[in-house]
Amino acid sequence: MTDLPAAAPPPLRKKPDFRPFDGVLWRRVAAYLADLILVSLLCLPIGFLLFLGGFATFGLLWGPLPFLWLGVNAAYYTLLVSGRESSTLGQRLMGLRVLSTENQSPLLFQAFLQVFLFYASVFIATPLVLLIGLFNARGSLVHDMLSGLVVGKTIQSTTGNRARSD
Repeated sequence: MTDLPAAAPPPLRKKPDFRPFDGVLWRRVAAYLADLILVSLLCLPIGFLLFLGGFATFGLLWGPLPFLWLGVNAAYYTLLVSGRESSTLGQRLMGLRVLSTENQSPLLFQAFLQVFLFYASVFIATPLVLLIGLFNARGSLVHDMLSGLVVGKTIQSTTGNRARSD
């Protein structure tokens, strides 16, 4: 009898290495800073108009000025997160997406609840409440858990729309 070499086992097919929550916390911080800049740029012309309008209305339009940034930020976040892309411009820049725990786009109320709970928790419990994200696998924060939302990375297609070089 001849000794035949044993056939090598078929190679295992590797699954793509996609971890949707790796590096989410630092991406969220960078996205938040980008969104702060964008919201501040949105507030400048509105604030300027309110300031000038205050002279014509004998100071009545100066009343909303202290709440301008918070209102614009809440509207910006709520409308963009509950929209088609499920992320703010800063989150898109950092490759993040907000989804409900049922893996669907957030509802308008959920998006508003998340931004409201974020500012309420930071105001009441100081920014130290944000450290809770370091102690869970998803990097979820208190306002995420209470609003039923999850922030994760988006899947980037490797075979997406590439420019043809014919």
